[in-house]
This record gives sequence, C-alpha cells and structure tokens, in this order.
Amino acid sequence: MKDRSQVFIVTGEPSGDLHGSLLAEELTVGGNVAITAVGGGRLKAVGADIFIDSSRWGAVGIPEALRKLPTYWLGLRRVVARLLAQPPDLLVLVDFGAFNMRLLKRLGAERRSKCFYFFPPGSWGRKPRNFSDMAQLTDCVATPFPWSEQILRQQGVNAHFVGHPVIDRVKPADDVGALRRELGVPEEAFCLGLLPGSRVIERRLLAPQMIGAAARLNQHYPEVHVLFSPPPSAAGGTDRNINLAQLDDRVTVVDDSLKIMQAADLIVTAFGTATLEAAAVRCPMIAIYRGTQAMWLQLRLTKLETEFFAMPNIIAGETIVPETIKPDETNAEALAAMIGELIEDEAGRLEMKRRLAGVREILGPPGAAKRAAELALATMT
Repeated sequence: MKDRSQVFIVTGEPSGDLHGSLLAEELTVGGNVAITAVGGGRLKAVGADIFIDSSRWGAVGIPEALRKLPTYWLGLRRVVARLLAQPPDLLVLVDFGAFNMRLLKRLGAERRSKCFYFFPPGSWGRKPRNFSDMAQLTDCVATPFPWSEQILRQQGVNAHFVGHPVIDRVKPADDVGALRRELGVPEEAFCLGLLPGSRVIERRLLAPQMIGAAARLNQHYPEVHVLFSPPPSAAGGTDRNINLAQLDDRVTVVDDSLKIMQAADLIVTAFGTATLEAAAVRCPMIAIYRGTQAMWLQLRLTKLETEFFAMPNIIAGETIVPETIKPDETNAEALAAMIGELIEDEAGRLEMKRRLAGVREILGPPGAAKRAAELALATMT
C-alpha cells in the first residue's frame, strides 16, 4: 500500500489558518494525504500535525511586525531546515507574503518542493506589481479574485481564479427571527453589532469607542440592542478599558461573530476579514480603524495601492459601505452620529444590502476550497 502523500502548509495569520484548514479538509477527503503545518487551532482541528503554532504571528503595521521579527526569523530558520531535511510532496503557502516569499527565496528554485500558493499576497490589489519571483518559485497559484488571475498571468505566473471560500462558509440567515430567539435578543429590536477586531491592539483602540457610541445611542434610540463580539481566546483573553455595564441590559455578548452579522440590522466593524464576511451575509456596515501614533506615521510615509480599506469597497472599486480611519470620525461621539444616520435611513440600508449582493457575486460560486484542492493535487502529481 502506497504511503500517504505529504503536504506541508504554511500560514501566519488567523485568516490564513482558516483558509488553510478549509483547503486541508478538501485535500484529505480521500485519506491519502497527510498534513503538516505552520498554523493555528483551525488547522489542528482538521487533523494537521502542527510543526509551529503561528496563531500569534499576525501583526498590524510595521511597528508591531518589528517587535515580532525574532519570532519570524527563528520560525523561518526552523521551517527551511525542516523542508530541506524532509521535503514534502507539496509545499502549500497561504497568504502571509512577507514571510512566505522569503521562505521560497531561502529554499531557492533548485531545492524547493513543488509549491502551490493559495491566496497570493496582495491579491486584492488591482494595480500590477512585480511578480517575477512568484513566477519562478511557484508551480501553481490559486487566487480568490478574478482580476488577480489576469495580473499574475501577464507576468508568467500559472494562476487560476478559484473564487473565495467565504462564499461556502457565510450566507444570510434562513430565519433571522429564529436566530435572534436563539441568542436571547428581542425580535423587534434594532440590532447593532459591534466587532472591534481580533487583535489586542485593535480591540484596545476600537472597543471603547464602539461601546461609548452605543451608550450615546441608547439615550435616543431605546429600541437599539447591541450584539458585542468578545476577543477570541487566541488574541489574549479579555478586553481592557471597556465597560459593557454602561449599556445596561441592552447588550448581548455573542462568541460567534458570524451570528452577529446574520442577526444584526447594522454592524460597526474593524477593517479586515470581518468586512468581507459581512458582505457575504449582505449585512449593512460601517467599517472603521484607529491607529497608534507609530501606525499613523507609517500611513503618512507609505504610498498605499488602494484608495479603499474595507474589502467590499476594494472589491467593488467604489464606495458601498461607509469607511473611515480619521481620529475625529472614529471617536464615540462621531460614531454615534454615523450610526444614528443609518438607523434612521432604512432605504439606505436596503440599498447597501443590494449592492453587497453584487460584491458576493464577484467572489465567485461556491466550492472555492474544493477547486483549489483539485489544483493542488494536480500540481503534486
């Protein structure tokens, strides 16, 4: 009996761990593939043998990334040594470009195993970049965005648009009323979801402002009930410097952020994966971010590739959901005013839902992870 094929997956952020786990599930359906991974809890949950736990590797901005450089450097050395000592049948990289492209360059075109890149770095960007290294160091690339396939192919990358796995994971609730009853939320309430992100720095900067805005709203809109997303255990435990008690009995803590999106009439969320998930649910949203002084300095010095920050706007190439990073627009008072406008603008919320449905269509049909797995297996053989 032939030994199982060996696949080594490298992820470095929670979203990569999630997408890597979806791919791993599809790769192991037939039982002939064994997975070893640099990853977190989701890859472990689907049976991957975790070589390095990267659940705390994610960083926002250069300052935080610099603090984690020793961790990345040691991790890179360990992964390179492991791949050279025990070459897998297929190396699968998931996003995390700063680390994964360095890994490929360290291995080199002659020493590396066959390489499949899932979610190439910067694939959301529409402006052409230099992908010559990716063309030389990968065998196949699966991208979640259609324009990314075209940009990569023009530079010689064997790229394929497979769609986005969020379409398989996330959809509007079949029965919002039943979901609200499950959560213990009044069905007639206006449900406002607050999702201040998963990282400690995000929550420290955003959660107090979101809670403060909700407290102000409750004085004018007694029908508003807040659904609050707590920090994931991997993010470091409990929040600091927030006081949910100021919302009295008008707040429910919901561990599953997707249920918040499905049950809410409107959410306020940090930038990132949550905005894409909310788009797949077709949940109206306000997307915001606040940064430290070091992060603001980086923003001023860096020329960004996009004029948008929220994923629905990036995908559509236009403003569909309100987004802001300005400090004077993301404090509690300003947020309360923005939320209040949308509470009163039912037609605006309905139009946003309609346009978010268009974003969902752009992300392709269901089955992205399965299509990616088929490409990966074909690359390995």
